Amino acid sequence: MNAGMIQSWASRAGTAVSNLVIPKKRALMSLFWLGLASLLGAAREFVATNINFQIDFLSNSRERNYAHSVFRDWAQGWDLADAQRAKWLAAGAFMVSMAVLTAAMARTRFGDHRYAVPVMVFFAALGACAGICYWANPALLRPVAIAILHALQYPVPVLLVWVLSWVRMR
Repeated sequence: MNAGMIQSWASRAGTAVSNLVIPKKRALMSLFWLGLASLLGAAREFVATNINFQIDFLSNSRERNYAHSVFRDWAQGWDLADAQRAKWLAAGAFMVSMAVLTAAMARTRFGDHRYAVPVMVFFAALGACAGICYWANPALLRPVAIAILHALQYPVPVLLVWVLSWVRMR
């Protein structure tokens, strides 16, 4: 065996190891993004449920407030307008968070930033569409708007990018 053959073999072995390591790193990062998105989805559920309980308590002058005690302490002194404002701000914050996580997942799965702008445009366009539906015809389109807004606040887009990346790889 000469030195050239050994060097060639070592180079091929290094490439093979590198090819194994990069997919593992991407898989681990993908799991990280999915886990973080799931945790944010759970936090969103807690916040939204308790804000809705607070809104119900304030708007219907109920004797009991079913919001969590920690949340009630945090929301002490809110009026109905404050609760509704908090609901919209929380929804916006969770949508932005999921948009960033979706772009991060796309970066991890596809290896570059080419999908960052389309992801942000997608979120903005769907958010605008939901807003138009929400205020245009409340009786008919409000349920559609709410469904769109909920989908953008949960890990659905992050999971969708992950699933689509498997379709692309084959």
